Amino acid sequence: MRKNSGIMANEIEKIDFVAQLHDLVDGLYVMSETDAPLKPFVWKNIDSIDDALLLKKAKVSPETCLEKWTIEYFFRNMIVPQDWHGEQEKEDVLKFQNVLSVLQSKLTEPSVYRIGDTKKEVFILGKLADGNIGGLKTYVVET
Repeated sequence: MRKNSGIMANEIEKIDFVAQLHDLVDGLYVMSETDAPLKPFVWKNIDSIDDALLLKKAKVSPETCLEKWTIEYFFRNMIVPQDWHGEQEKEDVLKFQNVLSVLQSKLTEPSVYRIGDTKKEVFILGKLADGNIGGLKTYVVET
């Protein structure tokens, strides 16, 4: 890899991805029975995503419920403007549309994994161009 001021090229990609997502999700919350922020992440040196890895990252038992969704399905209620939306909701819809667009452009085969029963940890992730796994983490509460 080519070095740039002591930083490897894939480190620059990681920093750019996390910084870009951090700016986009600042102030956004995933609505459920609680409102949770979205937190960008990158996992290095992981070749593939599987159920065992996700359960380990969520720090739960192997028997814990895990659902896989498409990224479009997860964001479906966040990216569609509604007649009743006020100015803040309209801004949030645009922000969520931007978040979805960036995830779709930066991640190969982005998917959403929901782990748990009532309080579900949510990973929105895929493979980055540098081979690392990246995305967003949040949680939802559903009773």
